[in-house]
Amino acid sequence: MLAREGIGLQVVGEAEPAYLEGLRRRFPTVDFVGRVDDVRPYMRQARLALVPDLLGGFKLKGLDYVFNRLPILSMRIALPGMPLTEGASIGLFDSHAALAEGVVELIDDFPRLNAWQAAAYDACADRFDWRRIGQHLVQHIRKADRQSPTARRDASTFAAASRSAHLAAGR
Repeated sequence: MLAREGIGLQVVGEAEPAYLEGLRRRFPTVDFVGRVDDVRPYMRQARLALVPDLLGGFKLKGLDYVFNRLPILSMRIALPGMPLTEGASIGLFDSHAALAEGVVELIDDFPRLNAWQAAAYDACADRFDWRRIGQHLVQHIRKADRQSPTARRDASTFAAASRSAHLAAGR
């Protein structure tokens, strides 16, 4: 459908070489790039990002798209946990056919795509900032400590053991 409408589809990401070759033969109008060292040049050239996954679970690629200012069209189930609103900061679809129709409908609607990517960025900018996440975590640890009668009893042991501990988080 996309090729028939003159819309190019490029898929970037690692896959077994034999699998990629099979996809290239089966779908000759799709550009299956394969693994790249840096996806940013590909994202800069894209008009929008697709998340066609039918599996739930948080996907960092959703944040990659948001923070690279790409409007997102996605399967409804694909991006749980993202603070995006259907029709305001993301396009959500219930089937691959509907997703493809959405691409055809929206590909040249620059005002809507620009508004969606701006709204998605605004919705995620503070929510996924590590400083804010760390402050939120410390606030809840302190609150739990104040509410727990056993926390005071064990706090000195925990504090002594954890002074050199580091959080496993990063950008």
